[in-house]
Amino acid sequence: MKIPTIVIHSDPEDVVAAVLGDVRGVSVIHLDELTRNWRVQEAGIIEPVLEKSIPSMCSSYIINRVFDLSCTEIGKRLRTFRLHEHWAYTALGSVLSRAHALAHGIGPRGVSRSLLPLNVQWKLISERIPEIRTPQFAFGFGHRMPDMSHLDKFVQKSVWSYFRWNGDSDVVEGEQQWHPFFVEQPQGTPIICSYHGEAFTLSFPKGRPKADLGVFPALVYACRELFDNRMAEILVYQEDESLTFCACSPYMAGVGELREREQLLLRGVPSS
Repeated sequence: MKIPTIVIHSDPEDVVAAVLGDVRGVSVIHLDELTRNWRVQEAGIIEPVLEKSIPSMCSSYIINRVFDLSCTEIGKRLRTFRLHEHWAYTALGSVLSRAHALAHGIGPRGVSRSLLPLNVQWKLISERIPEIRTPQFAFGFGHRMPDMSHLDKFVQKSVWSYFRWNGDSDVVEGEQQWHPFFVEQPQGTPIICSYHGEAFTLSFPKGRPKADLGVFPALVYACRELFDNRMAEILVYQEDESLTFCACSPYMAGVGELREREQLLLRGVPSS
């Protein structure tokens, strides 16, 4: 029997909240509803107040989809007091820690290791599964430009941009000259692995490659363990017999396009 599930989100158009919004046994709560009576003070300490209308978290599996506070009431109140949004995440963490289980660990930006920069993701994956390739890159500290002589067909990227690999620059203002990051574009056929718990499904944006795809159970397990992430999308590129790991993203941006989206999200809910 699956345990009760609560989806807490901060984006009105959150795809997971939309997919599970009308599912029996799942409660979908916007962050504004949860934080309506939280007290924000100039000292920076936020005192979370649990609303009586919120389902019990102690016996629930919480899919914590709070990745950004810019469009939330608690975010506006923090900006009024000129406080950093990490105060809200600290308060939210004290609430989420009561849950029976979490989809993502608790930490800065609402999650913990599931929002690591690309170069750190690659280091962890290459150490865990050496047979899977990771992109070649060059990283410059501060304003220093890195040595890019070993790179071929490279682009400048943001270390926080997980799934944009089409060659267009996705570097925000200030990143071009500060900690510049250059990456070789992956070659081959893209594959997206959407997973929740042990359940996963594969999608092929540019056609299914002729290759053994049996490595994905081990890759899903590694991403769950390394990134404290029960739910995510993995982007890899298949070229001949080689697989290149590009990124693991908790945003689940493409899950709404999957035919089996609801089944996938429900299969990953822990059993009581």
